[in-house]
This record gives sequence, structure tokens and C-alpha cells, in this order.
Amino acid sequence: MKDILKHGKIVPITSEQGGGGLTREVHLIRYNGKKYVLRKCATKERADLYEKLTKKFEKYGFLPKFLGRYKNNLFFEYLPGRDLREKDALKYSREIGRICGIVNREKLDMKGKFNYNRKFIKKIDFLLDKKVIDKEKYDFIAKKYKEIRRKINLKLGFDLGDVDPNNFRLSKGKIYFVDIEGLNIRLIGVGFAKPLLRWFKTSKQRQNFFRGYNSVISSKFINKDYLQFFYLYFLVNNTFSKYNNKRSYASNLRRINRLLNGEEL
Repeated sequence: MKDILKHGKIVPITSEQGGGGLTREVHLIRYNGKKYVLRKCATKERADLYEKLTKKFEKYGFLPKFLGRYKNNLFFEYLPGRDLREKDALKYSREIGRICGIVNREKLDMKGKFNYNRKFIKKIDFLLDKKVIDKEKYDFIAKKYKEIRRKINLKLGFDLGDVDPNNFRLSKGKIYFVDIEGLNIRLIGVGFAKPLLRWFKTSKQRQNFFRGYNSVISSKFINKDYLQFFYLYFLVNNTFSKYNNKRSYASNLRRINRLLNGEEL
């Protein structure tokens, strides 16, 4: 691995839709006529975590093969093929649901801290301070959050935090999840919000997603209140992220208004 890192030609990887991971850690490396995916982790702790997660879930076959490590650099197989696209939603939603089910089903054997209440409040405090929302909206969001939170039973476990077409790759007829940083210890279900709001928008696409999920583990715990909680959680966090990255968040604010008014999203 040291020789590959030293003598290989390294270029950053971006998605086929033009985006790229916020960490900018992922690279393509060419060496002796072969391609590899290189993740250059910023810290040893991050590299340790990603290596542990990869080894834990590689038995299920939905991650690229882990090839080795040199210091904080992790090497994975390069998967020929293409990233998924929004138009693939109906065809592959069931398989993606199955992958999410596998991740949620895995028993938690790693230490993890996730103070979701404090993080949520810090985000809406920030949005109020930056005048993204006014005090009336702030109070409404905080009240709704606490109201829904009392109705549901949240659990900590493994979850996919970024279920997005850019993070799945179709290679030789098989779907792979290629964003290891999106696999971590979180509130189980937090990963549902983004695909259900952004990717699997039709009832058929959503049905297929949950058919795949239910083929592995029951989704009975995911009721209307559960989804509302994570929709609100995601929209606030995503608005915070878009503000900091100077991207438009107007559609998020419209959806937050609809959710607070009891409308379907």
C-alpha cells in the first residue's frame, strides 16, 4: 500500500452529478494499470472508525472491498460502473431499503454518543441568530419537536445517514453503498428522511423501499409521528448545512412550514 500511495497517480473523486463529499477525503489512484479508491482520513481516529465499520459490514456484500491501510490512508476496490441517478428510484428502491434494513438490524457493539436534543437546539439557535427563522417560527419548531419526541421511542444504533443516489454505485448489476462516512452510530431511522423527501417521492417508490427494508427487519416502529420527527430533524439540519455552504434553503423552509401545519410532505 505504501508503494501505491507513493508512486500512484492520485486525483479527487466527485460524483457523476458534479458534487463531492464535504470531507474531500476520497480519491482515485492509478498504479500499474489498476485503479483503487483511496480515502485519505484527516485523523487516525477517523481512519480507525472507518476501518472498523468496513470490516464489520463487509460480510453483507454491499460495500466495496477493503484492500488495506497505510497510516491514515484506507484503500478500497474500484467499482466499474456508474453512480445511481434520481431516475433509478423505482428500479432500485427495494434494494436500497434492504441495505438500510441490514444496517439497522446489526447489533450495536461500538461506543457512540449522539446528543441529538442538544444538537437540534444548537441548530435552531443558529438559524434564529442568522435570521433564517424568526422567534415565532423558532418557538413553533421547538414546541413541535418536543411534542413529537414524547410520542415516539427512539433507539441508538447503526444507520445510513446519507441515502442519496450519489452514494450508491451500480457495478456489474449489483448495488453498492460507497460512502463509508455515511454509515455510523445514529438514531435508528434518521437516514429515512432524506431519501423519502428527496429521492423516493412517489407512493410506489416508497412502498418498494419499505418492502426491501421489511425483508430484513420490521418497519412497524416507523409510524407517522416517527417520520415527522425525522423529517423535522433532517430539514433543520439540512437548512443549517445549506446556510453554511451558501446554498439555497428556501424549499426546506417551505417544507418545515407544511410539516408544522400538519400537511403531508
